[in-house]
Amino acid sequence: LASLAAENLPKRFRFQAWLAVYQSIVRGEPTAELGTLPGRHPLRLIAEAVVRKTAIDAAALKKGHGLLEDWCHAAELAIDQLRLDLVEQIVRELVRRKPGVQDWLRFTQVLIARHNHIPQTADTGALAGAYSCIRDHLIARQPAVDKVRSRLALYVSQCHFKAGNYSAAIEAAQLVTAEKQRIHAAFDISRSHCFLGDLD
Repeated sequence: LASLAAENLPKRFRFQAWLAVYQSIVRGEPTAELGTLPGRHPLRLIAEAVVRKTAIDAAALKKGHGLLEDWCHAAELAIDQLRLDLVEQIVRELVRRKPGVQDWLRFTQVLIARHNHIPQTADTGALAGAYSCIRDHLIARQPAVDKVRSRLALYVSQCHFKAGNYSAAIEAAQLVTAEKQRIHAAFDISRSHCFLGDLD
């Protein structure tokens, strides 16, 4: 798909970048094409960590340079490759850069779109940390923001549950405020109590 897009769609650079990323993943090592991306490009930094199966140095991430869209793409890659530890690192770096409310909402939409596709077997502890961090910094008196904060609380609860942190799951679910999400929060609280043996 990336090769088709690179040959036939505008904004070739973006699709050539994705092509280089996935060629590197398939080969198990960074390709020369990946090396043509700017050294501080967020997608390159995350792709290299994914391919090499290593952590990413916080100082290197701090030097990362790109548009918000580039950071969104880096987060997409990290989630799709189940490197949820890298997602948390990206979020903490964005916190340092102090994005505005609209940028946080755009970035969060990327995570929300992928949340239900994360396998049950994934270690979601780091993702819970990422969601919590966003929720702590996404503050504005707007109904849309309230809904997103509520959804993030629900996702934090689900991530903690998957990771076996049942008390933390209950605590997060209690922060859900949106009416349509409360039934889901009640379910998460109930099942967490069951797993803790608190049947009453």
